[in-house]
Amino acid sequence: MNLIRALKSIIKRPSAVMAPQLPLLGECTLFVSDICGFDTVDGMDPESLARLMNQTFQSFNRTIVEAGGFIVSTIGDATIAIWDASHVAPSHAELAINCGQAILQQRQKAQSEGGICSCLGILIATGKMTGAMIGGHLQFVGDRWITIKRLESFKISGRSQMFYTSKTLAHLTTQ
Repeated sequence: MNLIRALKSIIKRPSAVMAPQLPLLGECTLFVSDICGFDTVDGMDPESLARLMNQTFQSFNRTIVEAGGFIVSTIGDATIAIWDASHVAPSHAELAINCGQAILQQRQKAQSEGGICSCLGILIATGKMTGAMIGGHLQFVGDRWITIKRLESFKISGRSQMFYTSKTLAHLTTQ
């Protein structure tokens, strides 16, 4: 069973709050996008802001799914997605990076068309991890989360950017 299928089955269970940890199912690529500046938009009423955020996330989510990713969750202005090792050519890492580039281009186009000027940080890490229901929410455990947190410290305020690990780069079929 691949990781995506296992994740879908654990989420659909009625007793998902008590679901066991998933087995370690090989390498996968973890993708975290975080929009900066949405929560500080001056002069925009809450309904308009919610509508704009919804449009933005619908576009991001469509791009992730079309690229073969599985959206784990959207929390505030962040999206967490994963590509599992069932993607061989192109690799899971390559799909995630291509998706990140497409989302950054969407963001740039939206801003040039008069959208809210906010920056977007995308962090991508490849490696072994597992998922488990913790506190009623699907969460991932493994050194990739630690790596994502470290990558986050490199973000430059006020700029959209994408960071990925050397291990992610090593999985690319075209470099």
